[in-house]
Amino acid sequence: FWLKFWSGRPSMSAMDMDVDGGIPFGRSGDMADDSGVQSTTEDSAISKFSSVNLGYYDDPFVRHVVRFPVKRAPIINRGYYTRVSAMRASLLCFLESCPGPCQVVNLGAGLDTTFFWLQSKHDNLVQKGLTYFEVDFQDSLTKKTGLIMKKPALMTVFGPTKDAVPTVVVDGAKLVRSETFRMVASDLREVHALDANVMAAGFSKDVPTVFLCECSLVYIKPEASDAVIQWAARATADGVASGMVVYEQTNPNDRFGQVMVQNLRERGCPLLGVHAYPTVEAQVQRYCDLGWGKVSISDMNTYFDKFLEREEYKRVCRLEMFDELEEWWLIQGHYFVLMATKGVAENSWMSNVATIWDNPPEHPEVRFPCTF
Repeated sequence: FWLKFWSGRPSMSAMDMDVDGGIPFGRSGDMADDSGVQSTTEDSAISKFSSVNLGYYDDPFVRHVVRFPVKRAPIINRGYYTRVSAMRASLLCFLESCPGPCQVVNLGAGLDTTFFWLQSKHDNLVQKGLTYFEVDFQDSLTKKTGLIMKKPALMTVFGPTKDAVPTVVVDGAKLVRSETFRMVASDLREVHALDANVMAAGFSKDVPTVFLCECSLVYIKPEASDAVIQWAARATADGVASGMVVYEQTNPNDRFGQVMVQNLRERGCPLLGVHAYPTVEAQVQRYCDLGWGKVSISDMNTYFDKFLEREEYKRVCRLEMFDELEEWWLIQGHYFVLMATKGVAENSWMSNVATIWDNPPEHPEVRFPCTF
């Protein structure tokens, strides 16, 4: 039952927690099936809102991208908390460490509300000089623009009325573009166009940049996702600090992994890239081979059990009755969070960013509070 909820990213096309919101709309055989991907769009946002609504984490904006709220099972709520927590921790580590202006490029953003959360909860980082790019397919971003125009909580981040929301029309699509937030309609599989489109939206090669990929690249064929990873590694000038944060599936070849892969294939969202790099070790080598200087990685069991602060760990474990421990450990062992970095030698502030997941603290009591 719980497996069908566990594959998504934050995109309007495939980023749901069900399948993985944030998969770019694709051509048959080259990427996940359009209908399968689109059917999961709101599921991911629903799962995130369920987690937020029960107090797992704070996001006052996710409710505004959900049409029909549903209370998810505890294992789903905790899973989305862990996913969002790891992505946020990685992002904040980079942004808070950087001494000056930064850029964020969210590849396959979909319905993700990270920009709004940063604007609301970490305005100091925005004021320091933050430019946030959201890259996704034109249809996905057009829909999100419509949501921003309709929902006052989203709209007022840009201005008091919808007429004050800064927009541009690109190839017939209305996209939100402000000084700090810029939508970029692009297909991740077409790297030359991706580069041109991001540059046209104001991307600077001379500003430290962190790329976000939350369950997006794994749905693309490996040669295409490799090209995106290599492009991101070369996107900034030599010596300019950059990072790439990735959350996605791993370990497809054991019994659970086989079921996970089959489940998503049957739903029209095959994990086209998971078998090419089936382990965390293979992922580390992959990013190094494609131009990143250092890679730090953690499976999600290690993240939840060891990297969470103890009081936060206990708080989360007490939110709901939870008796699915074996299933939980199994699922979390099939996901990872990764931070790839460049420009560490030239930027001393990057040392902590580059090693963020290298040395998990030891906590002897680690798993016992989960039974509360």
